[in-house]
Amino acid sequence: MSAKREFRSTPLFLLLMIGATPEEIVWRYPTLDLTQVYAAISYYLQNRGEVENYLEERAVRHAEIKAEAEARFNPKGIRERLLARRNQTDNGK
Repeated sequence: MSAKREFRSTPLFLLLMIGATPEEIVWRYPTLDLTQVYAAISYYLQNRGEVENYLEERAVRHAEIKAEAEARFNPKGIRERLLARRNQTDNGK
């Protein structure tokens, strides 16, 4: 994986922001090695503005998608609707 692609993984960014060490990140993500984590850190330090803009755009898009989904599928009362559906299915056996 390229440093650019790996850094754009929000969990990696969040771990760095809360102070996780590169070693802790490798422990949490065994598919990574220290070289990749340090490459991601280096990429971020050299392209901070671009990365922060990307993450902001991603957060905005996430909010848009969430709002669209909630407008189409009202989350209010979903637990009750699912339980009622399950009860209907169970009673129909």
